[in-house]
Amino acid sequence: SIELNSFKFSQNATYSDCTMAATLTILDKMQITPSMKAGKLVASLKSKLERWAPLLQKMGIGIDEEKSIVKALETAAVGGGDIGEALSAEPNFRFMLQTLHDEEIVTEEAVLAWAADRRETDPESDLGKLFNQQPTQDFLEWLNEDSSDEDDESSDEED
Repeated sequence: SIELNSFKFSQNATYSDCTMAATLTILDKMQITPSMKAGKLVASLKSKLERWAPLLQKMGIGIDEEKSIVKALETAAVGGGDIGEALSAEPNFRFMLQTLHDEEIVTEEAVLAWAADRRETDPESDLGKLFNQQPTQDFLEWLNEDSSDEDDESSDEED
């Protein structure tokens, strides 16, 4: 962590830059092949997160940094190569995103903020196609419903 902080300052980088780079490195260390299915991708990600989650959580000091983790995942998914081929195949992106949420690497707010930004993307672009995959939309809908339920509960408690 100290080394990363020193590197951050020496490169005049933001925490978002660092979380993006760390996430891309974790994905690279997973040795993803084009034939990997969602279950194997999730298991591999969880295995890497056993070691790297504390670092990502420490660097994820706010929504912008957490969004950069999601952006790193989508960058890898549309970046081509073996990683891109595997992550962009339905439903792989959704399950990787959901795992980052379930493992408390990114919050619901960060995922929904990323989704709000992404809604403005051209649906015919690679990012738009990835974002508009039905499994990803199903997950975002579930997060929205879950968020609405929590808002309803908190307003009930205030009454």
